[in-house]
Amino acid sequence: MTKTSQVWLIQRHPATFGRVFEIFVVVWAALLCLYLPLTLETERVVGTEPNIFATILSPFRGTLLAHPMLELGLVIGMWTFGALWLCQRWLPFSPWLSAAFFTFAWAVRLENMGKTIHVSHLSALMLWILAWWRQTTLSEFRLAKAQGTPWSGLYYPEWVFQSCLLGVCFFYGWAGWSKLAESGLDWPNGISMQIWTRLWGNPHFFATQWILDSRPLAMVLQAMSIVFEVFAPLAILPRFRFWIGLGLVGMHLGIITVFGWGFHGNMIFIALLMFPIRSWLEEGRLNLTFFLNPWTSKPRALS
Repeated sequence: MTKTSQVWLIQRHPATFGRVFEIFVVVWAALLCLYLPLTLETERVVGTEPNIFATILSPFRGTLLAHPMLELGLVIGMWTFGALWLCQRWLPFSPWLSAAFFTFAWAVRLENMGKTIHVSHLSALMLWILAWWRQTTLSEFRLAKAQGTPWSGLYYPEWVFQSCLLGVCFFYGWAGWSKLAESGLDWPNGISMQIWTRLWGNPHFFATQWILDSRPLAMVLQAMSIVFEVFAPLAILPRFRFWIGLGLVGMHLGIITVFGWGFHGNMIFIALLMFPIRSWLEEGRLNLTFFLNPWTSKPRALS
């Protein structure tokens, strides 16, 4: 085991950032689940593409998976256990069940669609990582709660933050390299960007017309997006993290404003993990604690 991995496993931080990140992930996952019943009649195309392996549920396509009530039941399950998780009840079971219900709800939808959407993938990964965090630090959380410090107790391990960051880096790195593997260096040719913008772009947004009128601009935007995706794994290194995060956030702002696609959660995951928000939160909380009680020494991360 390397020294870095030992630090990730042992080092503890105040749970402030972890709790804030946890709340956002669970709330965003619940909102993504709301999308499923709202589009139950418009996006489900039962029995399409029978030979494509979409999820681990593919062998069961066309049976129980085709029943719309299964999808709705899974959504209700996610909302129920997500609410318990947010209320810090029935730990560590509520996090695991929230992650499971969310994952299977979206898997059922993907098995009954004529297209593939990937707004839920990163949220599912974050839920599983956070559920594992709650499992492995349950006794530490209970101790912090007994001491009256459930938000500031030192039970947020470094490995949780690094695992979430690695998940984001892998997700975007895979997206970039798969584009190059499929289309090569011709992917950012500008033409495909203009076609997408013509088909799905917001006609009322000023940048939509700019993209349609200028192929060089479309090429630049495509090239910048794939560069940030391909080099996303470098965000593991602190010296590159902010700049890659800035590029990916900018890419998602463009996608959301031009196309309206629902990557809002992914964008905020990137901002929370790649911008120095964790240190800002910890420093602000520590300064406030010290200000309210100057005779109490500042707590530090355990290593």
